[in-house]
Amino acid sequence: MATAAELLNFAKQRHQAGDLPAADQLYRQVLEVEPARGEALALLALTYHQRNELEEAARWYERALAVQPGDAESHFRLGLVLMGLQRSNDALVHFQEAVRLRPDSPDTWNNLGNAYFLRGKAADAVRCYREAVRLRPDYAEGFLNLGNALREDDRTVEGLACYRESVRLRPNYAKSRINLAAALLETGDTVEGEAQLRKALELRPGAATVLSTLVANGLYTDADPGIEQLRARLADPQTPEGDAPHLHFTLGRLLDEARQYEEAFHHFKESNRIRRGLVAKSRDAFHADEHTRFVDRLIAYFTPERIAQYRHLGQETEEPIFVVGMPRSGSSLVEQILSNHPEIRGVGELRDFPRTVDGLPERLGSAEPYPECLSLLDRSMIRQLSEEYLTRIHDLVGPAPRITDKMLVNFLHLGLIAILFPRARVIHCRRNPVDTCVSAFMQLLRGLSFTLDLDDLGRYYRDYERLMAHWRVVRPLPMLEVVYEALVADVEAGSRQLVEFCGLAWDERCLRFYENPRAVRTVSKLQVRRPVYNSSVGRWKRYGTQLRPLLKALGLNDSGEPLQQPPP
Repeated sequence: MATAAELLNFAKQRHQAGDLPAADQLYRQVLEVEPARGEALALLALTYHQRNELEEAARWYERALAVQPGDAESHFRLGLVLMGLQRSNDALVHFQEAVRLRPDSPDTWNNLGNAYFLRGKAADAVRCYREAVRLRPDYAEGFLNLGNALREDDRTVEGLACYRESVRLRPNYAKSRINLAAALLETGDTVEGEAQLRKALELRPGAATVLSTLVANGLYTDADPGIEQLRARLADPQTPEGDAPHLHFTLGRLLDEARQYEEAFHHFKESNRIRRGLVAKSRDAFHADEHTRFVDRLIAYFTPERIAQYRHLGQETEEPIFVVGMPRSGSSLVEQILSNHPEIRGVGELRDFPRTVDGLPERLGSAEPYPECLSLLDRSMIRQLSEEYLTRIHDLVGPAPRITDKMLVNFLHLGLIAILFPRARVIHCRRNPVDTCVSAFMQLLRGLSFTLDLDDLGRYYRDYERLMAHWRVVRPLPMLEVVYEALVADVEAGSRQLVEFCGLAWDERCLRFYENPRAVRTVSKLQVRRPVYNSSVGRWKRYGTQLRPLLKALGLNDSGEPLQQPPP
């Protein structure tokens, strides 16, 4: 009878030959003889991993690590499995342990960076990717990931250099060229941006993500797949599932331009339906009831008395200007106008306040969530948080009399902002609510899953309106409301009002905002590089009854007028 060692050797031979069922059976025979044989447990886990049976793979890797907790490879592979199961927080723990045990592995550092990136910790991801490419200077994927993390950390220009290095190291790596193109388009270089997209199409003919990027940036041509070709691809059962949302979006854009509005809207809905399913179990999923409760708690917590309590504890600086509102409400235009003023710098959609809010309960040592955890906030922490933010914006654009931060979701955090910066200004961008929501629904907006469903969009908008009404009452900070329709109707008057609100002298350069070379990461990056147009005003009326779920959620009738409320 074969010994456990002999059986293990036979199993490894069958495994290497690709005979996973035979290897599986032999590993189990080894474990019948020696149940705590760590190598057999880990290799049995690997057979499940290779068959993409991730739950079973995770179970066997965990058993292997219970026997041999110092096995770096099992920690690494379990991390990969957990990432596949969308358990990035658990994966992070195992990648951290794998790095501790095997600090000279570029792949381990790269995957630790991936786990941080998925958790929204871009700065930590940057640190890991830098170590990966230091250990392996020819690591094309590592440079690609480093570029992505730098862009996520609002350092697009640095990210560009990493993408270029990835392309240099691996010229036929289409993914690097696609991301390089995206960064180039953000910086206004449409010529090289399109050239990189076209090269990516040569490498991956018909790549759905490239087609959607081309059409979203106004670069689609008659030589690209037309409406009938896209319909055929969507009807083809061989079309990869991941291509469908991009193909639906591209087809929707082409049909919309062809004024076939009903079918166009159908494809935007399909694109969003698929994307909503993909994020349903992730940290990016939107839960309308949960969000409404959060807004209720913000309103209850940030009373005038509470805000006054902290009035003189924050940084007495007028430097930060916070541009808030809904996506597609004209905020990119506002920031572009202001950042063309010589005394104003724009940092774009800085993620620092949302990240700060996420980490506050832990930093304050509170069992309560935000905002209730702020009861433990003291002068020292207020000073620390405000200095961290100022250091961050200065690192990005240098000190200036005024700096704009247009992370729109900061409308949720105006109470905290008022505590840290009591002399800051707020510019609230508003637009017709239906136009705002429809425009958001018909874009590929990353990380904004409330835009993927018409009812969710309407409910989010109502909560946004409710909270903004609260801020107007408690008045934590001076606020200017800018109405998009009025701004595009008279750009000079609106621009002068913006500059005056910022406490600065007028400068004619603000009217040439479309010449501004700064990086713009939003989907409005092309619109803000050309003079104003008003063709999007009232656009929602093209889509008729298909918008009823949205109109109902907004409390509007088919004409966009408020529904009559029954008398009390």
